[in-house]
Amino acid sequence: DMKRYFEKKYFAKNMVTVMNSLPKQRAVKNNEKLFHEIFKLDLATKVVLYQGGLGWRRGMKQLIESAQYYPKDSVLVIMGSGEILGAMKEIAKKLNIIDKVKFLDPVSQQKLPRCRSRLSSGPRSRGRLGVL
Repeated sequence: DMKRYFEKKYFAKNMVTVMNSLPKQRAVKNNEKLFHEIFKLDLATKVVLYQGGLGWRRGMKQLIESAQYYPKDSVLVIMGSGEILGAMKEIAKKLNIIDKVKFLDPVSQQKLPRCRSRLSSGPRSRGRLGVL
């Protein structure tokens, strides 16, 4: 069994297994287009979603600036909150890319699977490296 395998491999004694048990969630339909509904986007529009805390150290400025180079059929949706939200909206406005960058309040953990369904991609924050 796994416990014995890891005890032997790592010379550990009395290892304890901790199971992460999430509540059962409803299945998400593959054809849901939540952001398309909210922002009244064409169904062919590709959505890049950033979800999480909003902070300069997470590369938010670079993320917004990158939206100016997105293809015409793509938008960036930023779902989250933080003290720089207003400044982020100002950057999008200053760069004249309000049509390419959409902002949305955070949602509960239970609603995240529906938000993630049918996304085109999503950036990842890597600490001091910013958004990748």
